[in-house]
Amino acid sequence: MQVGQYKGYPIYVSDKKNKKYYAIVENRKVYFGDSRYQHYYDKMGYYSYLDHGDKERRRRYKQRHEKDRHVKGSAGWLSDQILW
Repeated sequence: MQVGQYKGYPIYVSDKKNKKYYAIVENRKVYFGDSRYQHYYDKMGYYSYLDHGDKERRRRYKQRHEKDRHVKGSAGWLSDQILW
């Protein structure tokens, strides 16, 4: 089920256990977001009941994932942009 688009990438609810979403990037599925954990804010809205809104927790997440959150189209980038 498609829930929206983000910067040209179609976003779908995941068909894999323990993943929130996937995006189609260069004709492949990129899964992101672990459905067992909360996130800062869900821009797609499907998992908004898992929003925590804790700015300190968000800061620590971004610091911890600094290496992989800047590669456009990667799972880390999608998670950073859509969930954190």
